[in-house]
Amino acid sequence: MQKKKFVFTVITCLFLGCASTGFGAMTLKRIGVSPFYSPPLRTEANLKTLVETRDSDLRTGFSKAGASDLYPAFAEQFPTTKIESISIQPGETMQWMLFKKKGKGPVLVARDVTWGGDEPFEAFRFYITKDQNRYEFVVPYGCGNVALKDVTAVEVVAAPVVAPPPVTVVPQKMAGGFLVDGGLAYTFDPESYAFARIGYEIPLRENWSVIGLVGGFGHLHGDYGESAFVADALLEYSWTRFSVGFGGGYWSGDGGQMDLIAEIEYRLSEDTNSMWNRTSLLFEVRSAVDELDTMRDEGRVGLGIRYRF
Repeated sequence: MQKKKFVFTVITCLFLGCASTGFGAMTLKRIGVSPFYSPPLRTEANLKTLVETRDSDLRTGFSKAGASDLYPAFAEQFPTTKIESISIQPGETMQWMLFKKKGKGPVLVARDVTWGGDEPFEAFRFYITKDQNRYEFVVPYGCGNVALKDVTAVEVVAAPVVAPPPVTVVPQKMAGGFLVDGGLAYTFDPESYAFARIGYEIPLRENWSVIGLVGGFGHLHGDYGESAFVADALLEYSWTRFSVGFGGGYWSGDGGQMDLIAEIEYRLSEDTNSMWNRTSLLFEVRSAVDELDTMRDEGRVGLGIRYRF
């Protein structure tokens, strides 16, 4: 009995512990500790190979940086843009930088990065133009961490006599995606269920997202339970290959009730180009709000698979 309470407590602590984690302003003092690309870049050809072979990682990184609408222009203009070598001096800043923790796992974004090393570091520099703005990118030789250094307005020369029409820039929302999950659930009184749901995930910022799900739990075994329709909503935080979520849902069985839900996901692969990166093992605990005192008997513990399209 105490073991069941311990499992539920661990899940809750994991969620609360991760809620305060994130990447804010930082001072970078070493190059190559968490490279986006390896081996180190030595020539322009190496840089072009990086962009050609890491298209999926770059697209993901731009999205996490809140610049998903900039990536199409980046991909189109990079092959013909002028590339030059520069030195980044101590104290210079970058708006954001893409990296992978120790060179592995999902793409992460560091914001408001200041170079705090004792000596300058060498990097490639090039420019991308979009919507009358020029975006200055730098890529350090030693780590391949693509970074946005600065954004400046491009001077527009008006045509003689006829003024150009005003340009309305409509902010682009971050793309979401569909997902499905399914598996088996169990209560300790005992009852067993098979569940299946379909839903949609909406990214918020950094590693946060909101997931909405609808589906059903089919009653398989036991004397008291019954099949139910469910409609769930969860706030999820992701880091490395793990995700934790917490939220609520409606359970139509037993006369209808509101549930509290906690879950943990583990992605099966770190390769963003693999279907297994979109597949996760799912562990979920749910219990009716008015039955938390009997969670050990009536709470539903589920194990299954979740797939993102």
